[in-house]
Amino acid sequence: LDIMKDIEPETNKIEGLIGSIDKEISLIEEQLLIKKNIISRIDEEILRNPASSADFNHVSLMKQKENYETRLEKLRTNQKSFQFIIDLLDEIISEREQELFGALITKTLNKFNFLTNNQHVTKIDESIIQKMITGATLDELGPTIIYELHAALKLSLTDFMMDQSYSLPLIIDEPFQFMDDERE
Repeated sequence: LDIMKDIEPETNKIEGLIGSIDKEISLIEEQLLIKKNIISRIDEEILRNPASSADFNHVSLMKQKENYETRLEKLRTNQKSFQFIIDLLDEIISEREQELFGALITKTLNKFNFLTNNQHVTKIDESIIQKMITGATLDELGPTIIYELHAALKLSLTDFMMDQSYSLPLIIDEPFQFMDDERE
């Protein structure tokens, strides 16, 4: 989950670069259109009056047009490259997020089954844990089971954080609140 902190500023930088490239492309396209219009007018004038063509610097305008077209093509290539990088980062983040979320669900289910001595194996599955993590209501479960699910999730988060090289303390408040003498 900490990946987002590192990648988000980079993604914002890339999006900013794409925005500035888009602006530059627009400006160059406008300039290119102006140059094309000038060249077409010059071509029309040359066709109408070939004797006065020596007065126009037609070659210079054609070179400017080619330079603008080359620059525009480079900007479009850069824009496509940056967009590819953003799409790739989004895909990687999404896949990693799904992978980590799935691992958390599995760890939570395993902890829950351990805490309850597999008493609710047929009743509680990964979909129930996913609902609990995402904040969906679990009206079909009693308060004791919900408490045990939350305890399993908290323990799993601790394991999960340790697996990801995070160093955090574990604070437990009344961990045996709904436990009987056998489970203590």
